[in-house]
Amino acid sequence: MREGLAELLLGGAAAMLSFVANMTFVSISYAVAAVRFENADAKEKAQLSKFELRLIEKSKKVGIFAALGARFFLMVATFAFVCASYGVLKLCDAEMGSNTALKIVAFSILITLFLQYIFCDLPSACFASQEPVKTIKRHSKFFSIFYYAVFPFEIVARKVSEKFFGKRISEDDASFDHIDVLVKLRTEEEEGDELSPYAKKIVRNSIRLNELEISDVMIPRNQVQFFDISDTVSENLKIAAKYGHTRYPICDGNLDNCLGIVRIKDIFRVLENGEEVDLMKIKRGIVKVKYEEPLIDALKKLRRNELHMAVVEDEFGGIIGVLTLDGILEEIVGKIKDDIIDLSNAISKIGKNTYKVAGLAAIHNVEDFLNVDFDNDEVSTFGGLITNILGRFPEEGEKIQIMSPRMNITVEKVGLRKIDECKIELLSQSGEEEK
Repeated sequence: MREGLAELLLGGAAAMLSFVANMTFVSISYAVAAVRFENADAKEKAQLSKFELRLIEKSKKVGIFAALGARFFLMVATFAFVCASYGVLKLCDAEMGSNTALKIVAFSILITLFLQYIFCDLPSACFASQEPVKTIKRHSKFFSIFYYAVFPFEIVARKVSEKFFGKRISEDDASFDHIDVLVKLRTEEEEGDELSPYAKKIVRNSIRLNELEISDVMIPRNQVQFFDISDTVSENLKIAAKYGHTRYPICDGNLDNCLGIVRIKDIFRVLENGEEVDLMKIKRGIVKVKYEEPLIDALKKLRRNELHMAVVEDEFGGIIGVLTLDGILEEIVGKIKDDIIDLSNAISKIGKNTYKVAGLAAIHNVEDFLNVDFDNDEVSTFGGLITNILGRFPEEGEKIQIMSPRMNITVEKVGLRKIDECKIELLSQSGEEEK
């Protein structure tokens, strides 16, 4: 009898302490993410100590150790409920067989998860998101104790995992960034309007940047146009007139001898002042990146150096292409058309669920206007989308039905190898025109 009471009290106390500890890890994860998303102003951040500010800077480590702590104390709470349940049975003089033990374990797992979610996860996440600075100050000491106690275990576990899965498993650069993004998305969903399909597509593509390398986005060497220092300015300007880019690498003979980047508007500025153009005087610096580098790291380098272009090296130092800021942006928003054309009336509503769309209308503008997602990153214009779907150039008056999103498209006007105008009828999921 006394033994059962002791098990009940000890188990209950251990479960309560485990829940309190778990609240610390849930709270500090959400609080650090909230501060990183600037939910705290500079005045509030000034209240934090150096150690607490370092927690925010090392947020990916916080994510790792918070996850370890939450799992550990969840197991402790489950074991504590098993002990408390045995104590209750002993107090009731109930028979305890093997089936009883299995039922107790199953019950303890379920009740632990249920109580953890209700009394720890939900309130902790809510308070931490609203009061991130207070949360960090309240829980940082306990978290730091756990951090230093578990640090050796984490190192050993990572080394063992590395043996089985290779060295990439030890690279934790993006571990917490995903948590940050998910927390932000959840906040936006709770506080704002529902995102449009095109906005959701941008968010998905932004998250996908973590998975891309420079080689996935770069312009290959054989497609790169550059200015040659040995050519005259007029010869180099002919290249600019032909290809229409705003920036060109300036090289001595070939791309391996890249000396910098020249902007077209800098050339025009010199010409406007009546001065002689010296490409070496107006060139800007160049950043070199390795082709196997993560794309997100290259983006940081471009931003840090305030550049729009970098040359890409292979493992031997040879130049195999260039990376542009526009190329990275296209991975997020889709293909961007360079042509400067007045498309102010490219999309217009002409009836109920019926729209007129210019062939040169940008895909992302059509998606945003119609609140749809074509799920096609290979083309930049609506006319290009139609040609891509058909696999050929369409005829005037040709009708096309696509299933995702459901719509009927009529090609109303075509020009010389280009689609001028189309009509779109949006359909419901059943295939009929929406009412």
